[in-house]
Amino acid sequence: MHGVDDAYFCGGSFWDGLGDRPTLRQIAERAVETLRGPLPLDEADRERWRGRGGRGAAQASSLSQHRGPLWCRLAAEAQAAGKLRVVDEYRRMARCPDLVAPAPVLRAEWLVPALRPLVAGDAHAPPSSGEALLRAARAEPLADGIVAFDLFEPRFCELLLAEADADEASLAPHDPPNTMNRGGLIVNEIGLEPLMDLLLRRLIAPLAAHLYSAEPFAASLDHHHSFVVAYRHRGDELDMHHDASEATLNVCLGREGFTGGGLRFCGRFGGEAHRRNVAVADHAVGRATLHLGRQRHGADDLTSGERLNLIVWARSSAFRAAAAYGYIAPDGYPKEPEQARPDLECLSLANDDDYHEQRARQAPSGEG
Repeated sequence: MHGVDDAYFCGGSFWDGLGDRPTLRQIAERAVETLRGPLPLDEADRERWRGRGGRGAAQASSLSQHRGPLWCRLAAEAQAAGKLRVVDEYRRMARCPDLVAPAPVLRAEWLVPALRPLVAGDAHAPPSSGEALLRAARAEPLADGIVAFDLFEPRFCELLLAEADADEASLAPHDPPNTMNRGGLIVNEIGLEPLMDLLLRRLIAPLAAHLYSAEPFAASLDHHHSFVVAYRHRGDELDMHHDASEATLNVCLGREGFTGGGLRFCGRFGGEAHRRNVAVADHAVGRATLHLGRQRHGADDLTSGERLNLIVWARSSAFRAAAAYGYIAPDGYPKEPEQARPDLECLSLANDDDYHEQRARQAPSGEG
């Protein structure tokens, strides 16, 4: 879809020709034009791409390289159709149909007892307040804006692990969940998006509105990118980074016998102390950690076994649209100058240009 990225946000080309201050009507008309515009392709063109909707974004990207905006639109349609087919197929073979139901229910038996009265239910039940949720969960404050609490019963984690294992065994093609984790599963692509929508509405959004009330996006989290990633002993340490989200929920699904691999937190991207160590969260099956997306963090190496985690990147359409059009600064901007020497644990090989310089500067005498 020309001008719209894979997370369904409008890029710069969407606004071409609309002027500095377009009206809502003009924006709506452009959206309709983008979504439903004519596709002047001849029959040979249509036959060439008919039925080639796939699961991955790579195909849509290759289509868009052949032609201009109209082909981008066709590529997006093919990609979306392919993903819907995958979801429909998976719903027929799911180990637990309740997880992938189009109109799901957060079942009480999936949640720890303290949260059942407040979180269990369907999309029609009004969400509880963030303050009530924090109090009921007895959330542990790890640092400013970082809390940990028990969320899911082990049985729910087992159900989700079984779905991830079944999908992996099917050898179906996968998009990587993000640019950092090449392995894993985007759970929205196997039919769990409605359930994650419900988790966002009934838990993450109310908590974020309470914990991050000073943030411009606090009360407007309305969609998500959700995925499962695996960490293994020797080789799956996750470099320090910040997320492409406004707020992130990280839930340990576990595997029997894993040890180590804490979730290490440093300062916030754009802040003067963004490379200072602030906390480490220990993982336990069903335990969740909630933090701002710009909070830098990384996964320490496991000392044994394997661990899977469910990650929900919660996002705000209103905030992102305002930032994209220049009405508000993007998350983490403007950046503040760094005031203190960074902690070694908070350096990022992938994201810090001075990584090697800092490592050499802080190396003990005789090393490096």
